[in-house]
Amino acid sequence: MNLSQLTDRVISNLKGFSADQDSQTHITAPLAIGDLSVAVDDINRISEGLAEIGDEMLWIRRVDPSAGTILIAPYGRGYDGSTARDHDMESRIISAPKFPRHQVKLAINDAVDSVYPDLYAIDEFEFPFVAARTTYEVPAEADQIRRITWHSIGPSKMWIPIKRWQFDPRADTDEFASGKSVDLYQAPVPGRTVRVTFTKPPSGFTDDSTDFATATGLPASSADVIVWGACFRLVGLLEAPRLNIQAIEQQTKSQLVPPGSSQSAARHFLQLYQMGLMAERERLQRNDPTQAHFGYR
Repeated sequence: MNLSQLTDRVISNLKGFSADQDSQTHITAPLAIGDLSVAVDDINRISEGLAEIGDEMLWIRRVDPSAGTILIAPYGRGYDGSTARDHDMESRIISAPKFPRHQVKLAINDAVDSVYPDLYAIDEFEFPFVAARTTYEVPAEADQIRRITWHSIGPSKMWIPIKRWQFDPRADTDEFASGKSVDLYQAPVPGRTVRVTFTKPPSGFTDDSTDFATATGLPASSADVIVWGACFRLVGLLEAPRLNIQAIEQQTKSQLVPPGSSQSAARHFLQLYQMGLMAERERLQRNDPTQAHFGYR
């Protein structure tokens, strides 16, 4: 599952499959980054104000029914913190989207950041052991060391645990540029490869196509936790517009949807998130237990 698919999952959870449908159509000509007007297939489905095409937000200053085109404000490309992009003919355009895709993606990355340290990425690095040296640099991204092993001699291909070591997260930066090091008090055979496995914070998505586990470093099974985390962040924001109801349509809808409904939905997603987070944390700790070790400090 990649970022684009996660985004679709979040929006599907928030809107349902049919109860809340966007007013949408498609453009009938390409839209380049600098363009401020474009023809659309059904002009009646687009109104002035906020619109979305792909991940880009637009501010439409005027709709021209006779020409079947929309006119975008000079400041209207890449609106609301989104990025202006080229769009192909027949790209979908949505009028006044309730959950803009670029905002959903921001919420997904926020959810990825928030699961740490309950959930974490696991990485490793290797170095050859030097007989006269006990201390080695650890990557700056490392937060905790899970285990240290060394590659045995002979055909067994066994990685033997090193049980006497000490991690220093505040090492002398004059000696170790990362500011982190590990002291080995149990010496393997000189010249053999030592492998250090460590935890680090998960990474946010940087593109749409990279697989979830590859992009974040989290187990693929935790994708649902990220979806629910994004949902409760987004749905809770729907209560704020009640503070500024101006249009008659808004007043009517406000009467049909009781106050606090979005907050109740947010609590529902929060409960799903917390239960999923607990289950994933237990699974991660069970599948990758911390190695017992001894230090000398």
